[in-house]
Amino acid sequence: MSGILGILYRDERPVLASELQAMSAAIAHRGQDDEGIWHLGSIGLGHRMLWTTPESLHEKLPTFQKSKQLTITADVRLDNRPELISQLDLRHDSPQTLTDSELILASYERWGKACPEHLLGDFAFAIWDESTQQLFCARDHFGIRPFYFFNSSRLFAFASEIKALFALKDIPSELNEIRVADYLTGTLDDPAITLYKNIWRLPSAHSLTLAIGQPPRQSRYWALEQSTEIYHRTDEAYAEEYRHYFEEAVRCRMRSAYPVGAHLSGGLDSSSVACMARHLNQQAVNGLPIHTFSHTYPDVPASDESDFIQIVLNQGDFIHHDIKGDGLGPLTEWKTLFSVTDDSLIGNAYFNWIVNCSAQKNNVRVLMSGFDGDTTVGHGFLYLTELAYAQQWPTLIQEATQFIQQSKGAEASASSLICQHSLPALKRLAQTRRWLAFAKAVQFLSPAINASPTRLWYEWGFKEMDGIRQWRRWRAKRRQPSTPNPYPFANAMFLEKIHYAKRLLDLQIPSTPPQTEQEFQWRTLISGLMVLPVEICDRLSASCGVETRHPFMDKRLIEYCLALPARQKLNQGWSRVILRRGMEGILPPEIQWRSSKGSATAAFFHGLNTYDRPLLDEIVNQDFNHLADYLNLSHCKESYRRTIQEESQNIEGLWFVITLVLWLRQFRF
Repeated sequence: MSGILGILYRDERPVLASELQAMSAAIAHRGQDDEGIWHLGSIGLGHRMLWTTPESLHEKLPTFQKSKQLTITADVRLDNRPELISQLDLRHDSPQTLTDSELILASYERWGKACPEHLLGDFAFAIWDESTQQLFCARDHFGIRPFYFFNSSRLFAFASEIKALFALKDIPSELNEIRVADYLTGTLDDPAITLYKNIWRLPSAHSLTLAIGQPPRQSRYWALEQSTEIYHRTDEAYAEEYRHYFEEAVRCRMRSAYPVGAHLSGGLDSSSVACMARHLNQQAVNGLPIHTFSHTYPDVPASDESDFIQIVLNQGDFIHHDIKGDGLGPLTEWKTLFSVTDDSLIGNAYFNWIVNCSAQKNNVRVLMSGFDGDTTVGHGFLYLTELAYAQQWPTLIQEATQFIQQSKGAEASASSLICQHSLPALKRLAQTRRWLAFAKAVQFLSPAINASPTRLWYEWGFKEMDGIRQWRRWRAKRRQPSTPNPYPFANAMFLEKIHYAKRLLDLQIPSTPPQTEQEFQWRTLISGLMVLPVEICDRLSASCGVETRHPFMDKRLIEYCLALPARQKLNQGWSRVILRRGMEGILPPEIQWRSSKGSATAAFFHGLNTYDRPLLDEIVNQDFNHLADYLNLSHCKESYRRTIQEESQNIEGLWFVITLVLWLRQFRF
């Protein structure tokens, strides 16, 4: 993790060193080991260096290659270095001193603008090609490294953080009301937009080319695709291959010249990362113990995972740092968090914030996280839907029943889970008049969901016949003369003023639910929402001189898990079963076959009520009124009363509003 920045004056005026220095100073926290600027005529690049990998100790950026007329600045960690060195015939060079930025330059020389297709790892870079007078930029496959830019007829500028762009006097700080509406409606699918007008993010897996006198051209160089399912003869073969990919994902992210740490919550994901890192260290000649960082909540037992954390630590070879997480609330440090993140979407950012502060104190520059193992591996719940559409009713009923039995403390019942996944398929059978198949389904489902066959035939058969269905829709329309606002936190007049309905059409968000586990997983992984928490994590880490790495966001691991049959994710009631089997002998059995899942919800509300309640009341009674043009005041205030005072679990919509309002206050919009 480092910082990059650059300026290209499209009107061909010269870039000043002072301009680059001002941008660099704004993100000095991203790299305190070295800094550099380079400028030639109307182009200038800059860099802030944080040493993390062994190769970075030899790196000096921006790098200018006079013979090739190429200059690069890069925030990068490449994971396929041996393959690139071989493909580029660089084997005569010392791998220990061959830097990642030099490998990118060599890749650009060989493959041109197709070079990102050959890179594996986390990267954001910009190359100025003097021979073609073009600036070429690219961002990694899942947007782990940030890249923001401003573009006008006179100026193109980019940086790792938005605050560096505002160091230039020609870039105004203006509120983007479209993005305000996105937050109020929970529509965060746009991968490019930001809260500032004319400030954009380069989407994941995209490159950008800019020549003086021409508009920027963006191009997608890779897309995650739904693929044919992988087939192996045995469960053991699937598990072995999963373990191979996961082990390699962790190994790549342990490459460091400094002590390595890992978040450890006691759950499956973080424990898998920490235990695999321990396993790899035991195989290494000079492996050093992994530093682990955990939140514990002695005052909030419902969120305290100390027992599970201790099970992992009992294996030995860890240097543990326990952080008491119940000593502050989610908004206690809100001014600091917003100044760091440049964004209002902070979620549970204060958890990461205090971990990064602890890592910095202990000279740990690399932290591995368990983000977003849930999505990458998949829980497999849509396997039940697949079984329903395939009319495999006994298997569906068995899997749902076993899952509820395994899930201690589950709020749902087996019958409700079966209903959720089977009734849409039953409805489809009726609509397509497949009555024999419908009758067979009723035979299995009736006792499983405690519903009489007559009721199922009436509710999901007769009522779904064409004429009846049309009449029901007509009657419902008559009874509901006005359509309710689907976005109750937002002022409906505000949404109408900015033509938000058209924006939703332009985003092309799927309106029908996914019918397979692979489709569900794929939709989640390609959503614009995926990159936002990663970017927040990046800035929280950078502010402490720490680089966070995410093994579960490894491209190879994601592609493998996406291609797995759904039965490798949910099997005999066990969700995420491929991870559990693949971590045999690495995870302690108590963690490997843990059926419960820890939740920070109780600690979250404890912090709000204990430390942040006066601030919350102030927001509701003052700030909400000031922002009546944006907010549906009556709904926001009623939601606050229900959610905060009654400690409802459904806080997501209100939390978007509260953090957005504080962000607007912080930046005086």
